[in-house]
Amino acid sequence: MSDGKQQMLNLPRAAHAKYDAYCDIRLAPVSASPNDDDNDSEGTAQQPTAADDDDGVAGDGQQPEAGALRAPEPLAEINRIETATPLPQKEFFEKTLLEMVHGDRPPYPEWDRLEVSPPDALCSKCDDSDGYALRPIRFWSHEMWNIATPCATHGWAHSDHITLGKWHMRRVKDISDDWYIAGRETVCSKCKEEKESLKKAAETVKAELGNSQDAKLSLQLEILQAEVKACTYNSSTLNAAVNRHVFERYPGIGVAFPAILTHKVAISMEVMMMISRAARTSQTSHDLEAMFNEFRCLKAARDRLGFYQVQRMKGVQPAGVSHYEVGISTISDTYITEAINTFHETHLRRAHRHVYTLTLSLTLTLTLTLTLTLTLTLTLTPTPTPTPTPNRNRNRNPNPDPDPDPDPRQVHPAVV
Repeated sequence: MSDGKQQMLNLPRAAHAKYDAYCDIRLAPVSASPNDDDNDSEGTAQQPTAADDDDGVAGDGQQPEAGALRAPEPLAEINRIETATPLPQKEFFEKTLLEMVHGDRPPYPEWDRLEVSPPDALCSKCDDSDGYALRPIRFWSHEMWNIATPCATHGWAHSDHITLGKWHMRRVKDISDDWYIAGRETVCSKCKEEKESLKKAAETVKAELGNSQDAKLSLQLEILQAEVKACTYNSSTLNAAVNRHVFERYPGIGVAFPAILTHKVAISMEVMMMISRAARTSQTSHDLEAMFNEFRCLKAARDRLGFYQVQRMKGVQPAGVSHYEVGISTISDTYITEAINTFHETHLRRAHRHVYTLTLSLTLTLTLTLTLTLTLTLTLTPTPTPTPTPNRNRNRNPNPDPDPDPDPRQVHPAVV
């Protein structure tokens, strides 16, 4: 206050809730794919988003970190969400999962659509612009097709040891707007056992080494520690490595994955097709960045105009007009470059290989079928027996002259 005194304000609980929600968005750590690296590991590019130990279980009595998604339920179904995700989108994601838990929505394997769309913003009450911040969510987990999920490291060899965990969500860049994709975390119990055994071996060598300077034991310890760090057992159904293994047995499911995902990049297949086409022309990544930025600004302008128009049609007075507060996300040129490199490595080559293999297989099958059909036709068709033709020249004298060397002195009688 002006006199230097401080006054305690009693804010309602709703204000505290909104402040906590604001902190969830602004103070949350950088989103990262699930990892099971040790807490003392150095140099990792991923930041943990929960106070979990290596087994993925939080310690007793620990409070969630600032920025953790505070969902009343189901805590076992919802996992870390990207920092930049708007609060309305988080709430929409929670609502969808709660509907599955409470039975208001059928279980995921029984869905007839992979995408869950929010209500149309033009049909909202227009009290605020939160409706325009909502985006569709596409859920992706292999249980939909009743197939196993491969291990990200060992593929189908460890598919029997994979268990599905919580749902998590990522933003995907589209042509003129964004949407979200949700997947389930996976845990490989076999890889977890391998990591535990490697840890024990490293601890044994470390205890044996002690304070000595044995070069052989030091090298062995470094190798074991590197193997421990490289051995991971947590992954996701959205992991590009998992999708590469899916390509091996189910190329139709692998190629149907709707986005190109890496730790930094998430781009829809439609955008990827445009980028891949532009890579064969004179367009650069800067040109593509400007094009997508133009499309997105036009989409935001249409949404903004519709938001104010609906308020005017409902008789909202100028003093009570709600303002449009939805930002515009962009696709940078470095984002585009990262995406196209990943696309060619993890998607395009495998798709072409499987299409070529399928075409060759169909061609060989068709050729073999035609050959067998022709062979069976020739074998089963009776061959007609030829009728013997009489030899008319069998009794004919080849020399019609009975005396080929007549006596010139012979006198032939004259014909009267």
